[in-house]
Amino acid sequence: MYCPLKSQYIKGNTEFKIISKISKNKNREQHKFNIKEKLLEQENANYYSQRKIDVEPHFGNLKANLGFTRFTVRG
Repeated sequence: MYCPLKSQYIKGNTEFKIISKISKNKNREQHKFNIKEKLLEQENANYYSQRKIDVEPHFGNLKANLGFTRFTVRG
């Protein structure tokens, strides 16, 4: 499915325009529901709350004090 409004948001030389394709994941709502259900289980909720304590402060430190804005995951 091609976007009918593409000409409004793609600017520049028309000869070199990249054709954009926008698609919708039909299972997205079901996946979101499944994830919410898993996060509500007590064991998973404990893991998730512990992650906030163990992992997130280090990323905040890197961003605030060292100026990191992007991270790449390789390997």
